[in-house]
Amino acid sequence: MFIILILLVIGAIYLFQQQNKRNSVFTTNLRSSRDPSREALDILRERYARGEISEQEFMERKKVLS
Repeated sequence: MFIILILLVIGAIYLFQQQNKRNSVFTTNLRSSRDPSREALDILRERYARGEISEQEFMERKKVLS
């Protein structure tokens, strides 16, 4: 009975550590992923590709971001 309890505790610790590894990698990637101005330019490109903004508006906003 005591061995089963020890195995359960070890299993719980292992699962907790694995979850922490995943979370820390995810949050680290979010923080250091990209430069905010590059992200804004990507969003601008997406909006232009979807037809939400005209070519002239795209060029004007691109100048501001660069």
